[in-house]
Amino acid sequence: ESPDPVGVDGCGVPTFRSTVAGLAAAFARLVLDPELAPIAAAMARFASLTSDGDRPEAELARWCPAAVKGGAAGCLGVAWYGGLGVAAKCWSGEETAAAAAVVAVLRRLGVLAEYPAAMLAEVGEPAVLGGGRPVGRWLVLEGAW
Repeated sequence: ESPDPVGVDGCGVPTFRSTVAGLAAAFARLVLDPELAPIAAAMARFASLTSDGDRPEAELARWCPAAVKGGAAGCLGVAWYGGLGVAAKCWSGEETAAAAAVVAVLRRLGVLAEYPAAMLAEVGEPAVLGGGRPVGRWLVLEGAW
């Protein structure tokens, strides 16, 4: 894939053109490549430095042995120890939908089985707010993927 920068993320970092599969492969490489593994370890250990603590990926990073980073208008990537890379992109830019999709994929792959579901419930099925109050929940439809 072309590494040409095509934009700037909200935090001012250049963003690069990629497919979602390419993003997942890049996150897998974070934990597979010995030269990049220290970066993944730092991202996992100091997750609050890579994301605002109120964002969905910050909650995911708190409970999972993974480097998690969101950005670029609804993109979310996870580098799970053991070499798994997962990524999602919500085309509307809705970060909560991308996070819910990532949690659904991780559950489907069986890597979240050892973590209490309640800890990730708000990320996996986030509340939909209306007037600042919960009026529903985002749900990932299993048959849709």
